[in-house]
Amino acid sequence: MEGFVKKLVSEAVLALIAGLFVSCTSLVPAASSAPKLDFSLFQDNQAYRSKFTGTWTEDTVNSGIYDVFEFRNDGTGFYTYYSDNKVYETTSIQYKLSDYQIMIRSTDFVNTNRANYTFTDNNTLSLVSWHNGQSNGTYNRSGTDTANITGVEEALARAAEEVSENFTARSRIAIVYITAEDRSQTDFIAGELEHILRRRGFVMVDRSELDRIRVEQQFGTTFEVDDNTAARIGHIAGASIVITGRVDGEGNLRRLRLRALDTTSALVVGTASERL
Repeated sequence: MEGFVKKLVSEAVLALIAGLFVSCTSLVPAASSAPKLDFSLFQDNQAYRSKFTGTWTEDTVNSGIYDVFEFRNDGTGFYTYYSDNKVYETTSIQYKLSDYQIMIRSTDFVNTNRANYTFTDNNTLSLVSWHNGQSNGTYNRSGTDTANITGVEEALARAAEEVSENFTARSRIAIVYITAEDRSQTDFIAGELEHILRRRGFVMVDRSELDRIRVEQQFGTTFEVDDNTAARIGHIAGASIVITGRVDGEGNLRRLRLRALDTTSALVVGTASERL
């Protein structure tokens, strides 16, 4: 299933694709026939939010290509698209609910879409009949503590500000690795950090490009590398600065530690240490 962000491309582009591939139109309704959505006009019923609050992972997770929605009780959240079990794209969202529909707006890409929803039980959600004709999906609620997610996000915002203190407007950034015991936490931190830095105006190197360089340059499959190798990977990718990081400690002593390296000299140009 393609990523939510990729699915919400402009109606003009979808209409062109529909014209080029006529044989597919019977399977996916032409987006140009769908009325434009006005997020502000959708009647929101906050009473339904309690059922949505949490993290929902698409049931295609075993294929390595899946979506994850994180819905907060305040009507905001995040969407993450995974390809080959790696974060491909992430975006902040706002959502509104009626008794059978959800409207989702991507705050980063200024796109809005709507779907019907049904709950099989408290932990199984189906999103069907999408406004733009995308495929139906079934999502399973994870055991993620949303209060903890909020705490991690706040720590990441502070860490991003600390580590980028000496960056310039022309800095091109590559997040080479973030390590933690929990792989899902690693992906979340890397994706969210990329999102925050992009919102701060920095140009970010696509992490799939970094994976390609690792393979081509035979840097190995080990995610964590030394400073010189990290700087070299970033330099090849055209980055001026690379960021590496790790989550240390346990329980209340866990901290996120970030380091920013100049790709020419491999010297440290920024650090951050925040409690998670």
